[in-house]
Amino acid sequence: MTNTIYKEGIYFNMPFSEYREIKAANRSYLEKLPEDIEEAWKVSPFNPEREEGEDTPQMKLGRAVHSAVLEPDIFCDLYVRTPRPEDFADKTILEKNSELSDFLVSVGEKKSGKKEELIARALPHLDPKTHVIWDNVMSSFYSDVEDHGKTVLNDNESEIIRGIIEKLEICDEIKEVFSKGYPEVTLIWRDEATGTLCKARLDYVRPEAIGELKTFSYRGKKNMYKAMCDEINYNKYNAQYVFYYNALKTLIKKVKANKAEVFGDVDKTWLEKFLENSNKQYFIVFTRTDSPFQMKAIELKQAAIQGASDNQYYVEGLHSVKQGLALHKSFTNKAKEFESVSPKLVWRDPRQVEVLQDEHIPNVMYQNFSI
Repeated sequence: MTNTIYKEGIYFNMPFSEYREIKAANRSYLEKLPEDIEEAWKVSPFNPEREEGEDTPQMKLGRAVHSAVLEPDIFCDLYVRTPRPEDFADKTILEKNSELSDFLVSVGEKKSGKKEELIARALPHLDPKTHVIWDNVMSSFYSDVEDHGKTVLNDNESEIIRGIIEKLEICDEIKEVFSKGYPEVTLIWRDEATGTLCKARLDYVRPEAIGELKTFSYRGKKNMYKAMCDEINYNKYNAQYVFYYNALKTLIKKVKANKAEVFGDVDKTWLEKFLENSNKQYFIVFTRTDSPFQMKAIELKQAAIQGASDNQYYVEGLHSVKQGLALHKSFTNKAKEFESVSPKLVWRDPRQVEVLQDEHIPNVMYQNFSI
């Protein structure tokens, strides 16, 4: 892990690889702490022996969709699909030895020999506008992947991304959420209550809003709105909302007071508008990864109307964040005390008997969303 000391601030254009190595508490780690201390420590950004975990197909697809929707300008630099014969429907493909031999006969060349010999004799006579040699197509493809570190998408993944992008093109409201702003913005700040250094990475920011993109698949009779609410509930996206929303609110105020900075390449006029108001709207955009690839958004708010009591999902999210930060501080202090012995021992869960808490009961915080 990097030992770089990062200043509090809003970071534009920070590579994800750099973000991952920052020793600061993130939302997923804090969320795991109250549930399973040992599992949380395994993935903790503070753990020098952190387990990275294996990529699941869902994680790979989710990152690809994020890139295609949020960073279309660099998507082709990061991802590539395996070539298919259909991609060359207007050309004659020479793949088998017999096909290469027939071509060589047509141009007056010797038709016998090993495949690599046939290809070498065919190349000087090949018109790339009418013919392609399949072995060369695949060789160029694999060289491109290796040289540029691209991720290969299979046919199914490519079709899913194509379907999502086509749907996005006709969803003006969704396009608006992810336009006129910047993707993958990193926040680094110190929690005032515990002194814990925290980090977050926002999918997209506009002058007036934060936009988060979530991919999911659902099948069955329930409608998409109900499915989205189930996703928010199951994945605790309300806690993510509280963590991100309050972090950006805090940092914008600190930037204005010259207690935090803005880093990276960002348009000055845009930045002025962005810093005008610290209270941003917060949208979660859900997109299905199965046909017909619907895209819908839900806006999360601290309160239904200005001046009203906080929404229950905000209250529960705030409780989850505060609980994680408090536990982190407690165990960090103990680890310092035991530093000469074994800090690992501190991160073993001492609880033998669980006490049922209100928040563990299947909650009804989204009942008002049901249709």
